[in-house]
Amino acid sequence: MALTYWGSEVAKNLGIGSSTLRKYCLALEEAGYPFERGNNNSRIFYHKDVATIERIVTAMNKKNVTLEQAINLAMTSTEDNEITTVATDSVAGAEHIKTLTERIERLEQLNLDLIQRLDQQSKILQETDARRVIREEQRDIQLMQVLREIQENKQLIAASEQKKTFWNRLFNK
Repeated sequence: MALTYWGSEVAKNLGIGSSTLRKYCLALEEAGYPFERGNNNSRIFYHKDVATIERIVTAMNKKNVTLEQAINLAMTSTEDNEITTVATDSVAGAEHIKTLTERIERLEQLNLDLIQRLDQQSKILQETDARRVIREEQRDIQLMQVLREIQENKQLIAASEQKKTFWNRLFNK
């Protein structure tokens, strides 16, 4: 929040009388300089207002100019300061926008990199899963072959035992 001053404070700080301050303020208002007003219609002075009046006092004391000329000088200085402030704000705003734009570009690039990584990982997982499925199918095929061989061997053993028992029966009797 900006620091505010009342008329008596400003007059005392600038070393002028209250009536002189009122005179300068009226002349400034006639020239188009706006002062903020308080509840009782008294002027509220901000730092920029005090600086403007100080420029008037300095011009009147050192340069021996008329009040109108001093006000024109002070108003010109105020306008230059406002223009400089606006220009500075514009430059600062442009730099801030540039910084934000660069940051957005970096974040977009980071997002693209992350998307590529996710795609690569997804492909790797799919390939790994496909290899696992192929290995499981090959294992199942081998297990089935082994089971068939075991069954065939059991059948051969059973058939040979039946033959033995038949021959044993013939020769044992």
